Amino acid sequence: MSRVAAPLAVSDGQRQILESLAHSQVAAHRMVQRARVLLSAADGVSNSEISEVAEVSRSTVLAWRGQFEKDGLTGFGEVAKGRGRKPSISDEKVAEIVELTQHSKPKDATHWSCRSMARHTGSARRRCNGSGRRVGSSPTW
Repeated sequence: MSRVAAPLAVSDGQRQILESLAHSQVAAHRMVQRARVLLSAADGVSNSEISEVAEVSRSTVLAWRGQFEKDGLTGFGEVAKGRGRKPSISDEKVAEIVELTQHSKPKDATHWSCRSMARHTGSARRRCNGSGRRVGSSPTW
Protein backbone atom coordinates (compact mmCIF):
# COMPACT_ATOMS: atom_id res chain seq x y z
CA MET A 1 0.00 0.00 0.00
CA SER A 2 1.46 3.35 -1.03
CA ARG A 3 1.62 6.36 1.23
CA VAL A 4 -0.24 9.49 0.28
CA ALA A 5 2.07 12.50 0.07
CA ALA A 6 1.22 15.57 2.08
CA PRO A 7 -0.20 18.46 0.03
CA LEU A 8 2.49 20.71 -1.39
CA ALA A 9 2.79 24.01 0.50
CA VAL A 10 2.08 26.81 -1.98
CA SER A 11 1.61 30.48 -1.08
CA ASP A 12 -1.23 32.51 -2.57
CA GLY A 13 1.20 34.39 -4.82
CA GLN A 14 2.81 31.19 -6.04
CA ARG A 15 -0.60 29.60 -6.65
CA GLN A 16 -1.65 32.61 -8.73
CA ILE A 17 1.48 32.34 -10.89
CA LEU A 18 1.09 28.56 -11.29
CA GLU A 19 -2.59 28.90 -12.24
CA SER A 20 -1.71 31.55 -14.79
CA LEU A 21 0.91 29.23 -16.31
CA ALA A 22 -1.37 26.19 -16.16
CA HIS A 23 -4.00 27.98 -18.26
CA SER A 24 -1.55 29.68 -20.62
CA GLN A 25 -1.81 29.05 -24.32
CA VAL A 26 1.52 30.68 -25.14
CA ALA A 27 3.84 29.25 -22.46
CA ALA A 28 6.00 26.24 -23.30
CA HIS A 29 4.12 22.95 -22.95
CA ARG A 30 6.58 21.62 -20.39
CA MET A 31 6.03 24.68 -18.15
CA VAL A 32 2.25 24.34 -18.42
CA GLN A 33 2.51 20.65 -17.61
CA ARG A 34 4.77 21.30 -14.65
CA ALA A 35 2.46 24.02 -13.29
CA ARG A 36 -0.51 21.63 -13.50
CA VAL A 37 1.45 18.92 -11.68
CA LEU A 38 2.40 21.31 -8.88
CA LEU A 39 -1.16 22.61 -8.53
CA SER A 40 -2.47 19.06 -8.28
CA ALA A 41 0.17 18.30 -5.65
CA ALA A 42 -0.89 21.41 -3.73
CA ASP A 43 -4.49 20.18 -3.84
CA GLY A 44 -3.45 16.91 -2.18
CA VAL A 45 -3.76 14.60 -5.20
CA SER A 46 -1.55 11.49 -4.92
CA ASN A 47 1.68 11.40 -6.90
CA SER A 48 0.59 8.27 -8.79
CA GLU A 49 -2.67 9.87 -9.86
CA ILE A 50 -0.89 13.07 -10.90
CA SER A 51 1.57 11.07 -13.01
CA GLU A 52 -1.27 9.27 -14.81
CA VAL A 53 -3.26 12.42 -15.51
CA ALA A 54 -0.23 14.51 -16.54
CA GLU A 55 1.30 11.63 -18.52
CA VAL A 56 4.69 11.92 -16.84
CA SER A 57 6.48 9.37 -14.69
CA ARG A 58 5.95 9.26 -10.95
CA SER A 59 9.65 10.02 -10.48
CA THR A 60 9.19 13.20 -12.53
CA VAL A 61 6.33 14.27 -10.25
CA LEU A 62 8.51 13.58 -7.20
CA ALA A 63 11.45 15.50 -8.71
CA TRP A 64 9.29 18.53 -9.55
CA ARG A 65 7.72 18.48 -6.07
CA GLY A 66 11.15 18.27 -4.45
CA GLN A 67 12.57 21.07 -6.53
CA PHE A 68 9.57 23.29 -5.79
CA GLU A 69 9.79 22.56 -2.05
CA LYS A 70 13.49 23.46 -2.14
CA ASP A 71 13.54 26.48 -4.47
CA GLY A 72 9.94 27.62 -4.92
CA LEU A 73 9.45 29.31 -8.28
CA THR A 74 13.11 30.35 -8.52
CA GLY A 75 14.50 28.86 -11.72
CA PHE A 76 11.10 27.43 -12.71
CA GLY A 77 11.32 26.01 -16.21
CA GLU A 78 15.07 26.52 -16.61
CA VAL A 79 17.10 23.69 -18.08
CA ALA A 80 19.77 22.42 -15.69
CA LYS A 81 23.41 22.98 -16.60
CA GLY A 82 24.96 20.11 -18.45
CA ARG A 83 21.75 19.32 -20.29
CA GLY A 84 21.25 19.68 -24.01
CA ARG A 85 23.55 19.48 -26.96
CA LYS A 86 27.15 20.52 -26.40
CA PRO A 87 28.78 23.01 -28.79
CA SER A 88 30.73 21.21 -31.48
CA ILE A 89 33.00 24.17 -32.18
CA SER A 90 35.10 25.84 -29.49
CA ASP A 91 34.50 29.39 -28.29
CA GLU A 92 37.97 30.34 -29.53
CA LYS A 93 37.15 29.12 -33.05
CA VAL A 94 33.83 31.02 -32.98
CA ALA A 95 35.65 34.19 -31.90
CA GLU A 96 38.15 33.72 -34.74
CA ILE A 97 35.39 33.28 -37.33
CA VAL A 98 33.44 36.30 -36.09
CA GLU A 99 36.59 38.44 -35.95
CA LEU A 100 37.54 37.49 -39.51
CA THR A 101 34.00 38.07 -40.75
CA GLN A 102 33.74 41.53 -39.23
CA HIS A 103 37.25 42.87 -39.77
CA SER A 104 38.78 41.29 -42.86
CA LYS A 105 38.11 40.23 -46.43
CA PRO A 106 39.40 37.15 -48.23
CA LYS A 107 41.87 37.51 -51.09
CA ASP A 108 40.18 38.02 -54.46
CA ALA A 109 36.69 38.40 -52.97
CA THR A 110 34.46 41.11 -51.54
CA HIS A 111 33.27 39.11 -48.54
CA TRP A 112 33.58 35.73 -46.85
CA SER A 113 31.42 32.86 -47.97
CA CYS A 114 30.73 29.87 -45.75
CA ARG A 115 32.98 27.71 -47.84
CA SER A 116 35.87 30.18 -47.99
CA MET A 117 35.63 30.80 -44.22
CA ALA A 118 35.58 27.05 -43.54
CA ARG A 119 38.65 26.51 -45.75
CA HIS A 120 40.51 29.39 -44.13
CA THR A 121 39.78 28.34 -40.51
CA GLY A 122 39.86 24.59 -41.03
CA SER A 123 36.25 24.18 -39.87
CA ALA A 124 33.36 22.36 -41.45
CA ARG A 125 31.12 24.63 -43.54
CA ARG A 126 28.03 23.93 -41.45
CA ARG A 127 29.96 24.90 -38.30
CA CYS A 128 30.72 28.35 -39.72
CA ASN A 129 27.01 29.02 -40.31
CA GLY A 130 26.07 28.94 -36.63
CA SER A 131 29.07 30.85 -35.31
CA GLY A 132 27.50 34.26 -35.65
CA ARG A 133 24.27 33.16 -34.00
CA ARG A 134 26.21 31.91 -30.95
CA VAL A 135 27.55 35.40 -30.26
CA GLY A 136 24.44 37.35 -31.22
CA SER A 137 25.75 38.45 -34.60
CA SER A 138 24.28 37.60 -37.96
CA PRO A 139 26.86 37.02 -40.69
CA THR A 140 25.75 38.09 -44.16
CA TRP A 141 26.72 34.92 -46.00
